[in-house]
Amino acid sequence: MSFIPLPRKTEIAIKTTPERAWIVFTCRFRTDFRRCGRKARTKDPVANREFKYGVSVPTADSFSLEKDSRFELYLAAIWCSMKTLHFQPYAGLADALGRADLSGRSVLITGGGHGIGFKIATSFAERGVGRILLVGRTESRLVEATKRLSSIAGTSVRYEVADLASQDDIRRVFETLKFSPDILINNAGYMPNPESFLTTNLSEYWSGFTINVLGTVRFTQAYLRHRLEQGATSPAVVITLNTAGAYGPSVPNLSAYLASKAGLVRWVEIVSADIDKQVARFISVHPGAVDTDMLAKSQLGGAFPSTEGKLVGDFVVWTATEEADFLAGRFVWANWDVQELLSRRDDIVSKNLFVTSLTE
Repeated sequence: MSFIPLPRKTEIAIKTTPERAWIVFTCRFRTDFRRCGRKARTKDPVANREFKYGVSVPTADSFSLEKDSRFELYLAAIWCSMKTLHFQPYAGLADALGRADLSGRSVLITGGGHGIGFKIATSFAERGVGRILLVGRTESRLVEATKRLSSIAGTSVRYEVADLASQDDIRRVFETLKFSPDILINNAGYMPNPESFLTTNLSEYWSGFTINVLGTVRFTQAYLRHRLEQGATSPAVVITLNTAGAYGPSVPNLSAYLASKAGLVRWVEIVSADIDKQVARFISVHPGAVDTDMLAKSQLGGAFPSTEGKLVGDFVVWTATEEADFLAGRFVWANWDVQELLSRRDDIVSKNLFVTSLTE
């Protein structure tokens, strides 16, 4: 597997003890994102700004400091929680899905007409769910996605056009919905134009919070209330797509997007404690760096290895199964190994791992 390396001027400082390693990365990126094409302005005063971030990882479980590879150190730091990483579908995940029975289940996916949302919908259809409802803003994409998904035998697919920024649109989705989806995938999101906070238009800036936080919260509440009205008796599963950028590193010009996602992470954790698990369980999932319009808009795709969309779709399906119940209220990565997660189940629960917290 070939990886795209960090910027050549990246500096890595390492301080170690027998138990832990502290790694500080100093990177220099072109940070003018006012234009998302190749002809970005180069005379912007914040262009080529330097920034630093640091991580602390267990030396024994994460990586060998003997390896002379900056990118391997980078991966070890960012994905230090797991020993095994995946960027394509793998046998262990397929086996885990084979143990699950999703026949007759129903799924509602926001932002399901394209990108990661469509990959998730495809994986659910391939696992034999009975019904899929796609929600999105662009009808042409929804029509095409519905057509493609309907070709998978045994799954009924329909769509609703709705904007998560509109409370009226959200209300209409559930007023016309005659069944109670078992699973909600909060995939829809928005990245405000990447720009320095000093120069950004605050209406555009705040749109990230309006859609990523308020829209997701409104939609989830409407979904749960609809289930109660429909007399649903089994626990719902609510899976919210997020980004590892919600908790680091702090990237210039993306404060609106990353701060809104950080708020969403904490909301999932807290609402998971607020809502009885017999009503619903909640999980946050980072999909990895999937080749999407949003990743291109961020202009950060080259800093990370690419993750295949099918891996994300299959992993999200697994998190919706009973086998993943122990991950309720937690933030997990689609790149992590399912068997390793299962082997660490007791440790994850007893130590309350994969939740946000303050560390030294």
